[in-house]
Amino acid sequence: MDTVKRWLYSSSSFIPIAIVAIIGEALLNLIIIRRIPYTEIDWVAYMQESAGFMHGDWDYLNLKGDTGPCVYPAGFLYVFSVLRMVTQNGSNILLGQYMFAAFYLLLMIVLLWLYYKVIMDNNHESLVGAPKQSNRNYYLPAFWTIFLLCASRRIHSIFVLRLFNDGIAMIFVYLAILAFVYDFWTSGTILFSIALSIKMNILLFLPGLLVLYVKRFGFVRSFAQIFILVLVQVILAIPFLYTNAPGYMERAFNFGREFTFIWTVNYKFLPEDVFVSKALARGLLLGHVLTLLFFGFFRWTKEEGGPFRLILFGGNEQTKGRQMTAQHIVKTLFESNLIGIIFARSLHFQFYVWYYHQLPLLLFSMTKVPLWLKLAIMAGIEIIWNIFPSNSVTSICLTVMHIVLLIGLAFGQPLYSAYRQKATPKAKVN
Repeated sequence: MDTVKRWLYSSSSFIPIAIVAIIGEALLNLIIIRRIPYTEIDWVAYMQESAGFMHGDWDYLNLKGDTGPCVYPAGFLYVFSVLRMVTQNGSNILLGQYMFAAFYLLLMIVLLWLYYKVIMDNNHESLVGAPKQSNRNYYLPAFWTIFLLCASRRIHSIFVLRLFNDGIAMIFVYLAILAFVYDFWTSGTILFSIALSIKMNILLFLPGLLVLYVKRFGFVRSFAQIFILVLVQVILAIPFLYTNAPGYMERAFNFGREFTFIWTVNYKFLPEDVFVSKALARGLLLGHVLTLLFFGFFRWTKEEGGPFRLILFGGNEQTKGRQMTAQHIVKTLFESNLIGIIFARSLHFQFYVWYYHQLPLLLFSMTKVPLWLKLAIMAGIEIIWNIFPSNSVTSICLTVMHIVLLIGLAFGQPLYSAYRQKATPKAKVN
């Protein structure tokens, strides 16, 4: 029994368990598609919006569907125009479901690769202050990590029963993070910008990414990466910017967009007049900014001596010229995204894919919390996201669990340094 337990928790068992998980996921998605009826929500609207683009209308103000105007950036139209052509103008729903099953498997492969890199990097002897082996295995146990990544009923539904665009955007985000982990920063920036061109929620990762840019390149050289990120957006949007630039910016990056109270999963315990009020929007924005500043000052740049020392002097003698660990890169970006999600005024059911797969790493980062409580929080979040429609009770419970998770991350003691011991060459920019 002890041998089995050690094997399930050991990082050496990650690859065989991951292979079994991918095979199981492929079979499970086929069963879901065959046995559970498809539910139409946004697919027809996606097809209508991409049809206008394919028929030569490049004015964003004219691109509409049954659910309203097109509110996604240019990359969304390119992706769903291809899907429209492959699925016979969107009429072959079954083929679309199989394609989204393939997208789901691709997402899982990238995620498993990313988590494997984090686990193996944490086991690397060159880490500064690397903990004992027992702590390593407790931090991200192989079996529980892989099981939790695959365990969500709602995520499977978002992909193969609803065909939402959110999952496709997240594939590119995780590919970008994987590139960052392997030190291919320009490639990662391009992938990140492509993800942003599919759905605007990707901006939630940006504060953490900007911190990582400064850490890896220094303050001045970071602007080259920011320029590339913006340039990709401009290139993808050229037809629409040429036709009606103000219209494109108004629709594709509408920061003032309001969501319907009835569909929200969070903050539904508030009265509707409070939910739609500008006071709540401003309060959440203030909370978002203050929380980012806290993490920026006391978590993400702590080893460098704070953000000012990082910007002015590139850190200190212990951090200059050293490569960041995979765990630090991934955790910083995941925390940045989580902060944005917690302070978002409205989360719809498809938005769950924005952060579900990040929860195992974030939960296991709460080192002072016992395993059973981590699993309980994960299960509680999953249960709430599967209760439809949401109500005030589920909304309060979700908010409380989010706050507990945020506090645990904000005040927990990290097991690992953000850097390796040995200095490394300059960042790869290919």
